[in-house]
Amino acid sequence: MIVDILDAPYPPSVQLSPDGQWMVELERPALSTLDELAAPVVKVAGVKLDPSTRGPSRPYLFRRIKLQELVKRGRTVEIELPEDARIGYLDWHPDGDKFSFTLTGPEGIGLDGASTVVVGAGLIDEASPSPDGQWLLVHTIERPFSYQVPASRFPRTSTVLRLDAPETSVTVADLPLAEPVPVPFGSVRTGIVARLRARPDRATERLSRSFSFGQRAIPASRARSCD
Repeated sequence: MIVDILDAPYPPSVQLSPDGQWMVELERPALSTLDELAAPVVKVAGVKLDPSTRGPSRPYLFRRIKLQELVKRGRTVEIELPEDARIGYLDWHPDGDKFSFTLTGPEGIGLDGASTVVVGAGLIDEASPSPDGQWLLVHTIERPFSYQVPASRFPRTSTVLRLDAPETSVTVADLPLAEPVPVPFGSVRTGIVARLRARPDRATERLSRSFSFGQRAIPASRARSCD
């Protein structure tokens, strides 16, 4: 009985398409495999990495994908994947007619499909497209690094560029190394922009920004949009 309880599958994780027409069900086993538990771990700047995949250590990965149509109800499509697939980073296209995901294998994390270089080599922490797919917001980690704080406090640059003209870019944030951040609750790193995101209800040239000056955070209610 105890074995049955431990082997019972988790309830699936679900993601709705932006247009509300489809729902993706992601299934994962209740327990990690011995190979996953025995994978090597390298700790760098507060981040745990798996050198065999060049990705995060012991990530939350799924095994199966089912696509459920919500309008007609009852129509279910199971995506054909390799046996023992390790699925991650599923994300819907803004139009809701397609989605992407990665597969983790012995040689690393893969994403099949055509690719176009829009950003030069660097330590890219995050890249997110605008709702209409015309712009890309890129956050990169810069030097100098530190032995005192994790990577989340390293110098960081945020840049907005056009996907059809990557050479046209604007730097919207350039944060310095954040070693001397005070201990009190609510303290933030010195800089200008604390958070950036595209607004789906406004023109894509606009971003919503929340500000921080000095060492104190401004409440979210005072966040404003700007050009």
